[in-house]
Amino acid sequence: MIKSSNKLNVLLYIALVALSVSHAFCDTCPAWLLNTEGEFPENEYVRAVGSGTNEKACRDDAISAISLYFDTKTDVVSSYVSEMSEIARDGKNQSSDSETFKKDVKISSASEFFCTSFTQSYYDKKEDKYYCLAYINKRDAAAIYASRISFLIESISSYQKLALGEMEPFVLVSVFHKETVLANLAVQYIKNLVTLYPDESSRYKETLSKLSCIPNDFAATKKNMTFSIFMVQEEKIYDPIFTSCSKVLENTGFVYSIKDASYKVVISVSCIEESYDAGPFIRPSVEVVVLNSEGEGVYSYSKAYPRTGAKTMDKAYTRALFKIQKDFEENLFLEYR
Repeated sequence: MIKSSNKLNVLLYIALVALSVSHAFCDTCPAWLLNTEGEFPENEYVRAVGSGTNEKACRDDAISAISLYFDTKTDVVSSYVSEMSEIARDGKNQSSDSETFKKDVKISSASEFFCTSFTQSYYDKKEDKYYCLAYINKRDAAAIYASRISFLIESISSYQKLALGEMEPFVLVSVFHKETVLANLAVQYIKNLVTLYPDESSRYKETLSKLSCIPNDFAATKKNMTFSIFMVQEEKIYDPIFTSCSKVLENTGFVYSIKDASYKVVISVSCIEESYDAGPFIRPSVEVVVLNSEGEGVYSYSKAYPRTGAKTMDKAYTRALFKIQKDFEENLFLEYR
């Protein structure tokens, strides 16, 4: 009987401790983590709880979950944001009756793209994890999406007016590139809005149809532009630079042609040799100029690279030219891709 009483006391003690711990947890744990639906009802919000080893990691985890709701990947959104930033940094393009980007739309992260807010993060000492909740107010987000869609359509229209007065295809294709970037953004915003409110799909049906034609026009224009490549330095050692340039042209959507090309890509490579006790070094630099059929320059790209060393001069050249190749892959004709 005594043993049974002791056992009952132990069980009561454990229950009291558990209740105490649970009560303490409820005092420190935020309400949105305990009762997400109660704090952020699904009919009003898109929300997702994220966790991670630090505050940034838990936010990234939450925004990744939000992106799944809109059926798109965070890295795709990051690409849109990056391209939008490039166009914004490109400055204002003017014509006689319009100015592109009259408004300043700043999009610096995927969370801003999705119009997402975050709760204050919560640190769970026991699990050594941070938690936060990413949320979107559906009504507010829809209003922001609609505003940005309207602005993007207006910006595309301004670029289209610029294109009508442009005769040089190489400049024209740069304008088409900007239109395509903006069109991709507009399409994604429309998809986000329709995901929140499906009834809005009929409103944007015609707009989506027009936007879908822009990338096709961009690609078709590039296919009608042919390029030949002329190396100022004809030494065989520079063949990899020639090859890299031709690949970039093809990957960008242009057509490389040996004969009757409408554009001539002139590449000049400079490699300054230096010798030190540590061995031979090369200071490479490159200049690229594109000439149209009348011999007028329509594009230029130049860059000097840090010196590169190796045990032998041949290896130093190989490493130096590899830097130029990598740079071409990443940056040459970037504004036309």
